[in-house]
Amino acid sequence: MRKKILHLIYVIVGLSVSLASMAEAVIVINPMTGDLDAAEHNIFNLNNIYATDIITEGPWIDVRSYASFSAAINAVGRNKKNLLIPDSQTITADEFVPPNVTLRFLNGGELNISSGVVVDINGPIDADLHQIFTGEGKVRLGRDAVKEVYPQWWGATGQGWGDDTVALQNCFDSIVDGQKIVIPPGWYYFNRTLRLDNSYSVLQCDGVLKWLGTDPCTAILIGGSNTTEIIRASIRLYNATTQSWDTNTIGIQVKNVINSDIQIEDCHDFTIGLQLVGDGRGTAYNKFTLGLFKENMVGVDFKCINRGYVNQNTFYGGRFSYRQTEDQTTYAGSKYVNIPYNATNPINNNIFYSPCFECAHGNNPEHNRPDYFVYCEGKYNAFIHPRNEGDTTITNVCFDSNSRGNLWIGGAHTYDLSSFVDKKFRFYYHWRTD
Repeated sequence: MRKKILHLIYVIVGLSVSLASMAEAVIVINPMTGDLDAAEHNIFNLNNIYATDIITEGPWIDVRSYASFSAAINAVGRNKKNLLIPDSQTITADEFVPPNVTLRFLNGGELNISSGVVVDINGPIDADLHQIFTGEGKVRLGRDAVKEVYPQWWGATGQGWGDDTVALQNCFDSIVDGQKIVIPPGWYYFNRTLRLDNSYSVLQCDGVLKWLGTDPCTAILIGGSNTTEIIRASIRLYNATTQSWDTNTIGIQVKNVINSDIQIEDCHDFTIGLQLVGDGRGTAYNKFTLGLFKENMVGVDFKCINRGYVNQNTFYGGRFSYRQTEDQTTYAGSKYVNIPYNATNPINNNIFYSPCFECAHGNNPEHNRPDYFVYCEGKYNAFIHPRNEGDTTITNVCFDSNSRGNLWIGGAHTYDLSSFVDKKFRFYYHWRTD
């Protein structure tokens, strides 16, 4: 087999390296043709590999030089290598990719993982936003392997057509504690609950998630039966079915989560927009930044079961509204914020800073308002400088007889204490209208 030492500049994954800077001459061999390549190129571009071009020496190797993906990994040993994957590689048994191996996926390169098989990747991944994982098997990414993970690697399109459910969930399932999921701009349709329960994880949603499901369930679940902590998430969520209150669907449920920072830019058209749940454990000490909550029967809801607790959560902002063109009076029980009674662990010490509770303006605003802006049966919760837009009095705020020590401080249209009395508001202990 004839060998030829390259004497020009190699173009390696977009970086040019001159031979003068290399400790040893690098040889590129094509065992299929017995030559450098069919055209005897002096410059080898990894982004434009011919079907017969196979690299076998240097800091990179071609997976096609070996009988299988597993054989290529074993051949690398402890050496630091870039493993080029220009075609589909079928994985039929569990595989471990060590930290010293970088997987470089070229266009058309993918790992087709059989059902029941797990591929643990502990080295870097170099790939564009195209599908690189197929099949029914699982990918598990090591903590220091990849800085950012994309659903496109599992086939998500974000084009507003098709079903991205499996791709999104496989992306969520691939990470371990401390990694970042990035959802690029676009529209991502899904029809089953998406679950994120890895502590120290980051979800950066630059696109819009659109719910297509119809069964009563939760669209996005953050947390789970165990305690999840220190999650950072930003989410934009729409329901494809306008005003689907009859489906009993929750937009975002945060369950047994602590010490986290969650930003919800949009949440529209669910029975419950955001629900905080303590189930045998607690959802507490979290920061929520709220954007537009539109056309949800209940905007923010609290729930404690199995001696769980929900307290010490802080909410910033939030614009709660209904469409002016639709009649909401047929839906009894509509509320922007609902804090129900719990005898075992009263929902307590949650604070809302500057929420905006809107009624539609017009000839008949009563048809575009909830039964209650706020309905509270908890203890020591506070609403600081709320705004009640479209109404000159706060005619539908109720702190029930089970509540204790709650605060309503300042805010637009809330200065006149007589308005509470005239409208038969029930207030207890430290009710204030500073």
